[in-house]
Amino acid sequence: MPALFAAAASAAFAQLILAGVASRTLLYVLGTGYVALLAVMGITWLVLLRPALRRVERSRSRLRALYRQNPDAIATFDLQGRIVSSNPAAMQLVGLPEGGDTSAHFARYLPHDVIGEATAAFRRSAAGEATQLEIPLLHASGRRVPVLCNLYPHLVDGRIVGVYGIARDVTALVRARAALSESEQRFRSLFEQHSDAVQSFDLQGRYVSVNDATERITGFSDRELAGRQLGSLQGNTATSVSKHAVRRLRRGETIEYETSVVRRDGVRIELQGKAIPIVYDGAVHGFYAISRDVTQERRAQRDVVEQSQRIRDLYLVAASGQTSQQQIVNALALGTQRLNMTWGFLTRIDEGLATLEASVGQKPFGIQSSAPVGRTMLRHAIAAGDIFVVDDMRDERWRADPSGRSEQYESYVAVPIALGGTTYGVAGFAAQRARDVPLSQADRDFIRLIGALLGVAIERREQQQQLDSLAFFDSLTGLPNRVLLEDRIVQTIETARRKSTVFAIVFLDLDGFKAVNDAGGHSAGDAVLRTVAKRLRGAVRASDTVARMGGDEFVVVLPEVRDAAGAADVAAKLIADVSEPYEAGGERRVLGASAGIALYPHDGGDAEALLINADRALYRAKTRGRGRFEIYRHLHGVQAPPAPP
Repeated sequence: MPALFAAAASAAFAQLILAGVASRTLLYVLGTGYVALLAVMGITWLVLLRPALRRVERSRSRLRALYRQNPDAIATFDLQGRIVSSNPAAMQLVGLPEGGDTSAHFARYLPHDVIGEATAAFRRSAAGEATQLEIPLLHASGRRVPVLCNLYPHLVDGRIVGVYGIARDVTALVRARAALSESEQRFRSLFEQHSDAVQSFDLQGRYVSVNDATERITGFSDRELAGRQLGSLQGNTATSVSKHAVRRLRRGETIEYETSVVRRDGVRIELQGKAIPIVYDGAVHGFYAISRDVTQERRAQRDVVEQSQRIRDLYLVAASGQTSQQQIVNALALGTQRLNMTWGFLTRIDEGLATLEASVGQKPFGIQSSAPVGRTMLRHAIAAGDIFVVDDMRDERWRADPSGRSEQYESYVAVPIALGGTTYGVAGFAAQRARDVPLSQADRDFIRLIGALLGVAIERREQQQQLDSLAFFDSLTGLPNRVLLEDRIVQTIETARRKSTVFAIVFLDLDGFKAVNDAGGHSAGDAVLRTVAKRLRGAVRASDTVARMGGDEFVVVLPEVRDAAGAADVAAKLIADVSEPYEAGGERRVLGASAGIALYPHDGGDAEALLINADRALYRAKTRGRGRFEIYRHLHGVQAPPAPP
């Protein structure tokens, strides 16, 4: 308040002097005496000072309004840094209600990490220096508010009594600055880290800057290319094309291009890219060129043409409708031909043993049909889990390899065949001479495709075998079931009819099997049935068929038996073998067997008639005492030899 009053008085006197009134009044007072002086002073107060004071008051009101309504935060501090006064904007900036306690030290409203910087600036202002700094204030909510703060010394009668502070919220500015910085960093990162070659040019088509990828692709650094003309790496023939491209870019056009350049090492490479004008302030100031090396792609395109024909041939093998085994052989033959090899093979790996499953072409001398995997080159493909190639077995490494010394070929390639997550085997190709040109990537891909086709064919073959097993074999004993048995009988009938020969069917049934099931349960009964199946297979020739009809009934087809006596001998042997003691349910048990015999063509001309009549003969044997057999045609019994004790 005293300061404001002094300012107002000074202003009033200044106005008096400027108006020339004060000087004339003083002269008059000096001339008329002390009383007149007092009167004049009173009149002066009334005439001049009161209006001046009113003007001062209006000025104070304006200043107060400016202080309170100023959007910037304004505060005064004493020399110890305590807040003396602050306007509403300052209160709002730190999240305090108007009229709240603002007598705290300024450090209360600052994050800890900036108190040191703010204190140093405050001390400089308290020493008479105007300072500016950008710091965050601490809002009552805990968030940081970035502000631009100006500090001025507070002077009274020429003496510093405190510090004025004016702060402006620069959140939007900080965000914009951060966004600009991020944008610049993104652009710089895009320019410098881009995997393609990126170059900037001026309007005359001269290199300005290039990224690291440009040096990696061309061999020329940023310093070496700076100032050189576009097209200088392309050769003289590209000069007119480059000038035409620059003219289009000056017009603001974006162009796509394909060209070739000569690298530092003299190798010509193919580039594909796009040129983009650099536009700002509504004008074109240069352009960017973004190029990528497509040399390998171009070569790959040429390889694709060649590869497509090989794949077409492989597809024809896959779509031929042939059996799985025929497809395997044809795929190996195709690979042998297309890869210019002399031998193609497929091996199966089982418990460390490699077994040759399919072979085409000229098999090298000394190759065994079965050998331990560790003694063959196959182990390298299995260990790699991918295609394995040796272009020249004469190389020192392979000459020292034990398996390499034993193999009679000079080039070799193999690929593992995966089936159901495990390695089924290895397919491969070999030649008796080393390859003049190493296998290309297209060759390797073709070999992988052959491996994939072989895997599919093998899987289809195994699935078919599983289906056949389910459809034609008994799941408990592994013997042919009734369906396969009837098919075998039909085939045997056709052969016998063509050769005018005789064959026999023995229908066999266990005696006392129910007691085994009752005493030991089905598990004991199943064990007995599996043992019976094993004994029956062991009692007949490999050309004979042993089948399970169901329950405890079995049928044996004897295509090489020529008369009833021969059939009777086999039946007696079967009954004797089946009647041997069994271990079932932890106990030793003795079962018997009865059999019925039917002979073709005397006892039936088809499978159904032969089975029915053999069953009838079996029934007759059981009714006559069991442990025996009957021949349908004769209907007389021949006692089987007794089972050994």
